[in-house]
Amino acid sequence: MCGILLIIYDPSRESLATKIIHSLEDQLWRRGHDSINDTVILLPNGKLMYLKGFVLALRGPGVTAQPVSNGRGLLLWNGEVFDGLQVGVEENDTQIVMDALTSCHGDTSRILNVFEKIHGPWATVYWEESNSSVWVGRDVLGRRSLVWHLPQDHEDIFVVSSVGNMKGFSQDYWSEVPALGVYEYKAAKEEERIHCYLWKEKDSDQFFVLDAQNELSKLTTTLHIEPSAKSLTVPFSSLNTKTPSIPPSPSPSEQSTSSTWSSNAARLLELLQEAVHKRLVCSSRAGEEKEDGVKASPVAVLFSGGLDSAVIAALVDRCLVPGESVDLINVAFNQSKDPKNTDYNVPDRISAIKAAQELNPDRQWNLILVNVDQDEVTAMKSEYISHSVHPLSTVLDDSLGCAMWFAARGKGYLVSGRPYQTRAKVVLVGVGADEQLAGYSRHRTQYQHGGIEGLIFEVQKDIKRLSYRNLGRDDRCIGDHHREARFPYLDEKVVDFLSHLPMHDKADLELPRGEGEKRLLRETALMLGCTCAASLPKRALQFGSRAALLQGSAGGKGKGSDTSKDLLVH
Repeated sequence: MCGILLIIYDPSRESLATKIIHSLEDQLWRRGHDSINDTVILLPNGKLMYLKGFVLALRGPGVTAQPVSNGRGLLLWNGEVFDGLQVGVEENDTQIVMDALTSCHGDTSRILNVFEKIHGPWATVYWEESNSSVWVGRDVLGRRSLVWHLPQDHEDIFVVSSVGNMKGFSQDYWSEVPALGVYEYKAAKEEERIHCYLWKEKDSDQFFVLDAQNELSKLTTTLHIEPSAKSLTVPFSSLNTKTPSIPPSPSPSEQSTSSTWSSNAARLLELLQEAVHKRLVCSSRAGEEKEDGVKASPVAVLFSGGLDSAVIAALVDRCLVPGESVDLINVAFNQSKDPKNTDYNVPDRISAIKAAQELNPDRQWNLILVNVDQDEVTAMKSEYISHSVHPLSTVLDDSLGCAMWFAARGKGYLVSGRPYQTRAKVVLVGVGADEQLAGYSRHRTQYQHGGIEGLIFEVQKDIKRLSYRNLGRDDRCIGDHHREARFPYLDEKVVDFLSHLPMHDKADLELPRGEGEKRLLRETALMLGCTCAASLPKRALQFGSRAALLQGSAGGKGKGSDTSKDLLVH
């Protein structure tokens, strides 16, 4: 993982550039400090370009400092190549990406082909010297954070960073880089401009985000931003919109034993296990840290005990060698000042303890009980959390950001009562299952009002807006603890498989809550022995952990879409 910082500025604005660097350094340092390097170059248009990389080393035998340079370009890479480009287990993917990009010799189509081939999360800044171009972008699902400040007048500066909140600047100074495509800033002597190469569906000529060109036109800046005729291809299929010609007639008990559900669940298990395995193998340095001679757990799982996290934990057990321990992090909130208060027995705490009991008893599972009271929320939100959540600012972002941030810190107690904090650098997160498998209550509402067509429309919307609703914020909150978030349910092969399946082979909302939503994953959970989790209804993190009750400005009663006053910078 890496903290990325790019600033393009006129030499007369050096004091502003220095102010931004100093304002962001601590936040970027928290994302990674195994290596910190910077460089400045003079662009053909007379402006200066400042690049700085903060590296959390997870792959390869050594630390690859960033920005990477090979005489033909510079690269800041915050990502993981799990497939698409050939990366050996002991190789560093940053160098592989750099080699692939520079081998294109400035050819735009070939550069785009490198980006679209990569399977895995990424955000990047790449200086391509032969064409004097700066490439900026995120993967199509936005699994890595990238924010920017676009110049608002001809004296303003252009900034791209992994994080972006800072005191002394206006609340709207930063915005997330839209995952509409990849952007090419042309640093030629003539007018500055940005070309955007939009993501298009794999099996049609439609943009992945249907109104992508309209969204692009909303970007306010003195830079001229225009969509290019060239595009990138999304690395997974479009959502199958097929509906059953004849309504299903078997009873629920007959359906649950059907060969279609069983075979699809087995295939999903196979692909998820492969996804988890890749996310463990590609972290060769993650378990090196030791304390009192004891090797740290190589991986942590954000563990509510619900369906999504229980399946991930069971798959981790299949993928890790015997003898390796696993940290399961469970977070709970209340208004008490006593960290051992029994009021921390919130719904997610109860389900986590039950679900952990169903996991392989021959492996050491460290169930970390993270207890958070109101005073600590107030203190940490002011100092850290508001900066990680920004530029998002709703009550929902507030509660989910708090839950993610405290969970990722991983500091609490084991069930025995012994204080414990995870030292894992890789954190597996269950984001993506609900969006693809109709796990939210709004999916059931859409099904009740609009039938299977309404459900398909809602699921399609959720998949396409993952980048700006969830993932950038989650990456910032988890990365703030020098850890890297990885999302097995958003592995390209998993997404492709689920996209191919018709909706009625993934969910059956004629069945009650706890059975019909994410039905395919429930079948998979039963194959893994996760009996308790397989029958639990969906419970949102902010409610299951009780994080939503501690949002002071809303008093736990505001709408999720309301602006949270607690997140405003003063």
